[in-house]
Amino acid sequence: MKIGECVVAIICTAYNHEPYIRKCLEGFVVQKTNFSFVAIVHDDASNDKTASIIREFEDKYPDIIVPIYEVENQYSKHDGQLHAIIERELNRISPKYIAICEGDDYWDDPYKLQKQVDTMEADKTISLCYTKSKSHSTTQNEFVKVRHTKCRDFRTFLLYDETITLTALMKYDQYKAYYADIQPEKRNWLMGDTPLWLWLSKNGTIAPLDIITGVYNAHEGSVSRSGAYRDRVRFNKSALDIRLFFVDKYNDCHDLVPYLYDTYYRSNMNDAYRFGETVECWKNFFKIDHKVKSDYIAVIRLIPRNVYRLIFNK
Repeated sequence: MKIGECVVAIICTAYNHEPYIRKCLEGFVVQKTNFSFVAIVHDDASNDKTASIIREFEDKYPDIIVPIYEVENQYSKHDGQLHAIIERELNRISPKYIAICEGDDYWDDPYKLQKQVDTMEADKTISLCYTKSKSHSTTQNEFVKVRHTKCRDFRTFLLYDETITLTALMKYDQYKAYYADIQPEKRNWLMGDTPLWLWLSKNGTIAPLDIITGVYNAHEGSVSRSGAYRDRVRFNKSALDIRLFFVDKYNDCHDLVPYLYDTYYRSNMNDAYRFGETVECWKNFFKIDHKVKSDYIAVIRLIPRNVYRLIFNK
């Protein structure tokens, strides 16, 4: 493929994704498009069979699968090398658009890329096109909910935290501009997608499509579902810090700051309940300024049933 011929480059990062990577790659190779696309699949020195499955697809689909095999884990370095490695491959290919799907998620619509490219080609102001997705619990082995498309502008991206990474399509030149402007690798943020969506929402229009194109696998091995309460607090704090950074950067939506803090404390409260941290659950409950019904329900669950009946005479 000559430089500039590729319309879409899919970024797929994988680490110990043996149970999921085959379905992920299958979702790439079955895409039906009237344009060329490739999938840059980066294996970050997995110690399971992830790399061998990628090699299987590389051999079968050499025009689609562009693999990168690491011998040393890059993500754990937190020095920006992971992005730099993928960026070198993107520069070589020079696509028009970027799609993202991590190795533990997958697409289940063979026309996903075609629908999104058609949408963005029809309106040059669009900076991000994304769709609904299904959320699958790997522990319960069932689909638990549909992830909606609530985020349509900067304000809604501040308020909501929808997982849209696996459905996103964006312009490559804006993707590069974001990294040049924000330099996220220097900010110690614990998520890479949220700041990107916030930046794109200020540098173009958002196009949510009312269709389902993929599946997000919710499992305990993912970064956003860490197995320790303190790690969850760190993750929640990073989400807050990112939003406050962009509120200050663009001097916009300062009225939402109290609600952003409420979201932070509410997330901590719910995580504390999940991990059995009763005191922390109560502490965060009292810090929420704008309490809603679900907040009261959450802390009532902490009261032993017999005490609850005594207090409320039930």
